[in-house]
Amino acid sequence: MAKQSCLIVLSASSLGVSAPSFLQCYKLTQSAFNIEIATPEAAAAVFIDKDDQSTRWLNDIAAKKLLEPHSLSDIQGSQYSCVVIPHSPGASEDLATCEALGNILSQCLAEKIIPSRSYSNKLLCIFTTDPWRCHTGPGWDILHRGSN
Repeated sequence: MAKQSCLIVLSASSLGVSAPSFLQCYKLTQSAFNIEIATPEAAAAVFIDKDDQSTRWLNDIAAKKLLEPHSLSDIQGSQYSCVVIPHSPGASEDLATCEALGNILSQCLAEKIIPSRSYSNKLLCIFTTDPWRCHTGPGWDILHRGSN
């Protein structure tokens, strides 16, 4: 059986994307999904909070051309089984106002759970007026439709 696809959405803001959060998302999804990366305008992501180990991982992923982002405006949310948004201080600068991301999330929110980390959880709330419940796990916030 062919792997399903996972979209990892990254900020391209100079405030950056947390390297540890991105790598955790990447490692958790890579065995089960074909991963695609997307940013606003296909701009390169800036990774912050890097240490030696995360730098090696990022270099390895980049060498395999897996960090070359697609433009969010070219993405159809229905193509993906899941959308993951790692912790990103830069999300408030570019993702929060990205109409293309709003369209992707609107397509996905009706039928999928979207894991998010820290600031990204607040980002998801921007794109909906529906009631949401937030379940907080060990470092993960999961939003889903709910009446409570």
